[in-house]
Amino acid sequence: MTSRREFLKTASAAAMAAGAAHPVLAWAADASDISVPGKDGMIVRSYRFLDLETPVEFMSEWITPVNHFFVRNHMFAPAKLDATTWKLTIGGAVEKPVTLTLADLQKVPIHSVTNTMECAGNGRTLQSPKVPGIQWGKGAVGNAKFSGPSLKVLLEKAGVKDSGKHVMFRGLDEVPGKVPPFIRSIPIEKAIDADTLVATHMNDAPLTGHHGFPARVVAPG
Repeated sequence: MTSRREFLKTASAAAMAAGAAHPVLAWAADASDISVPGKDGMIVRSYRFLDLETPVEFMSEWITPVNHFFVRNHMFAPAKLDATTWKLTIGGAVEKPVTLTLADLQKVPIHSVTNTMECAGNGRTLQSPKVPGIQWGKGAVGNAKFSGPSLKVLLEKAGVKDSGKHVMFRGLDEVPGKVPPFIRSIPIEKAIDADTLVATHMNDAPLTGHHGFPARVVAPG
């Protein structure tokens, strides 16, 4: 069984990485719409890596409003991002590495998916015996409309080789100390599903800082 580090070194993958920079207002949603501790009635489960839970009494609509959509962070969210210089890079097992800006993503046909997201630890506080981790009640779940280019279209621009079996995503999370970067992967078959998105919008508005601004992967199912 290979270690995580060995897997990242040897896996045949089309690796995706995003670069960070400084603040901007052009693409960011209005800061007044972003859930913060003590605002909008959200339950604060962690201050260190901000985790906000949706009270069950707020779950009265099919689409969860962004300011009531739960927030889950495993590491520090990037403090400052500049949407004008942010770039998405597709490399690895591809014919031609591609670097895309947000302006480039705007030129790609937009696809929308209504999708439920749930933290794997949802309901943890109800378990007996108790288990470690963020003690979520029932509110680490939400349903939203996500919009952006299909990942398949972006991968086609790079030309994935036959040896590319997984797509690896490296987020902009700021890791403390010697903690390894936050990286996850999905099989290429899932990556080229039409509903797998590089989402730039949530409920028809630009993503907020707590929900993936400026772009996030959404892989339904």
